Amino acid sequence: CEEGSGMHFDPTALVELLDPESGEPVKTGETGEVVVTPINPVNTLFRFATGDISAVDDSHCPCNRPSPRLTAILGRVDQVVKVRGLFLYPDQVAEAMSAFSEVRRFRAVITRERAMDDMTVEVESNLSLPAKTLEDIGDTVKKTTKLGTKVVQVPQGTIPEDTQVVEDRRELD
Repeated sequence: CEEGSGMHFDPTALVELLDPESGEPVKTGETGEVVVTPINPVNTLFRFATGDISAVDDSHCPCNRPSPRLTAILGRVDQVVKVRGLFLYPDQVAEAMSAFSEVRRFRAVITRERAMDDMTVEVESNLSLPAKTLEDIGDTVKKTTKLGTKVVQVPQGTIPEDTQVVEDRRELD
């Protein structure tokens, strides 16, 4: 969109957002995998699953184009982790953490105890972070991901440089 309000749907394609697990359509505003069917009689392609995760915004756009639009690409299907019934995307955690320049490295660790998912954000810093900063990080992550989390500072060198942003340590049945 010229107004920077997302990516408008192409009128020559059917765009769907589907739940990555069930394949069922998601409601407007909910996140799902972008699936495209180009309307082209020469090149037949049905329900091409892009692997990208996004959401649909069908509110009025400042550019006055009538088509709905995709919000930003939030992640990839292969990076998605479901925690407490909500999809967690690495980009959400990274976005939340970008507000804290004092944090050198971080990762969200997902565990399960007593049939309950827990998320702990581990952070490394050159500084000894005050409890208030750790609380602020937790609040920001919760605001971004809709998931409550515990935040702990770990010693430098605990989190490898090439670590994934979300580490799922649950043993799923």
